[in-house]
Amino acid sequence: MTKTPFLRRLLIMTAILMLTLLAACGSNDTTKAVKPAKEEDTPIRLSVSSPITTLDPRLIADRTSMEQLNQTNEGLYSYNADGQLTPAVAEDFPKLNQERTVYTIPLRKNAVWSNGDAVTAKDFEFSWKSAIEPDSGSQLTYMFDGLLKNATKILEGKAKPESLGVKALDDYTLEVTLERPVSYFPRLLPFTIFYPINEKYATKEGSKFGTDSEHILFNGPYKLTNWEQASNSWKYELNNTYWNKKAIKTANFTFDVVPDSNTGANLFETDKLDFAELSSEFAKQYKDNPNFKVFPGDTTQFVRFNEKFETDKTHLDNTDLRLALSLAIDRKTLVDKVLDNGSTATEGLVPAGFVENPVTKEDYRQQAPAVVHFDTQKAQTHLAAAKKTTGSSTFTIELLTDDGDNSKIVSEYIKSQWETNLEGVTVNIKRVPLKSRQELDQNGEYQAQITGWSPNYQDPLTYLEIFKSDQPGESMGYKNDTFDQLIHEVETTLYDDETARWDTMVAAEKVVIEDTAAVAPLYVNSVATLQNPNLRDYKLHPYTLLALRYMYLK
Repeated sequence: MTKTPFLRRLLIMTAILMLTLLAACGSNDTTKAVKPAKEEDTPIRLSVSSPITTLDPRLIADRTSMEQLNQTNEGLYSYNADGQLTPAVAEDFPKLNQERTVYTIPLRKNAVWSNGDAVTAKDFEFSWKSAIEPDSGSQLTYMFDGLLKNATKILEGKAKPESLGVKALDDYTLEVTLERPVSYFPRLLPFTIFYPINEKYATKEGSKFGTDSEHILFNGPYKLTNWEQASNSWKYELNNTYWNKKAIKTANFTFDVVPDSNTGANLFETDKLDFAELSSEFAKQYKDNPNFKVFPGDTTQFVRFNEKFETDKTHLDNTDLRLALSLAIDRKTLVDKVLDNGSTATEGLVPAGFVENPVTKEDYRQQAPAVVHFDTQKAQTHLAAAKKTTGSSTFTIELLTDDGDNSKIVSEYIKSQWETNLEGVTVNIKRVPLKSRQELDQNGEYQAQITGWSPNYQDPLTYLEIFKSDQPGESMGYKNDTFDQLIHEVETTLYDDETARWDTMVAAEKVVIEDTAAVAPLYVNSVATLQNPNLRDYKLHPYTLLALRYMYLK
């Protein structure tokens, strides 16, 4: 999903991530017996919009690579077909010390690498510690920061990677020490940055490790074949050394890189794909097709305002101007008329259906009041205040977007809304390839941009913490002391008080959106698709990655 640390924007783009209700292709009956996978199974033919960049868990920074690695490898825990956390390489759930900062995790003894080596606790210790090395190239270690013991000091160059809070007590016992109690920590562990790496093998392969299917070991359900970094297609076959091989439903898959919906729809229509994602344009065309299905998503799309880049020209460091821009957007028309693909207008950063209050069991959005509004009168009031404060009667803003299927129509709609509803505002759209937008985002070289955020774990904090002023990789210059203090309380002192913690997250969302408009939330995505009617159990859940192991053809 997709966010501006490079990865987190990608998670964006990622993904990709999907409400808490089960979304399934075809039949939802997962209790019906299905024959185990066989090597002669007819391949299921799928597609992705971009190629795999790497299969080194430490270096992955895009959704496609994460999802593909999720088919061949696994960490301590994964998500089952119903989206519930379940042991993977771990044999059971962790035991905690009294302070809830030390996790002792037993590993199963029948988990092995595809070369026959046992998967051990040392593989996890090596992977995490090598990822946080200063020259590792990892863009995901922000997930360690403030979480794993000494991670912050290591990232600041004040401690050695060897001091990171992860230790193999023996071959099959891993000890993880946190800086503070973190209730959602186990739900982070299915993420690829926490995967194990066979130290002996990775050291032998050196810079070649993870660069093609011949230079990586697998410990998950499938083995990847016919892949190198320039590949636009690849295959999966059953990993016969996988500890839970009997639970796999289909042995073979093929993937093709299909960058646009037109190509994907054509391949589906000519029986060359079993599943194709559609842009809004094609969703409208196929919405009455019996093979058309929509999955709810979990990526909140928004306009990000840069408060530290060329603000002498944009004045986007002015709160009234940002509030005016946000209030001037009619989200309902955007999703109903412009997109018309099942996406929903958002009332805040955290989507409806994503997570429940653990005390009241209410959905977050039922408890949290709407903090996103369309009100042209208030927009004009804030615009007048911005003009008075800045001494400028006009504002020219460059809106950065990429070449994704929906990017053009969304950016043109935002331009129309701002120029129509806000006198004196002019918008110039800058449309670049996705990779270029990600680089500009990472470097903070944009005025405003359309981007999004997908969750890393099932807690409202995953949508809020990205706006902390000290967040690693932060590129937009947003700083609000009240917001920072609220998030600090959520992460520390309120650990044992779920009611207060929840209320504080609701308050923080109000500050960052309704009071200061760090970003202008637009909509929560959906995934419009064409699917083979015989394809079963194509699972998409919030905060999880696609899992091939559950799919089969009827």
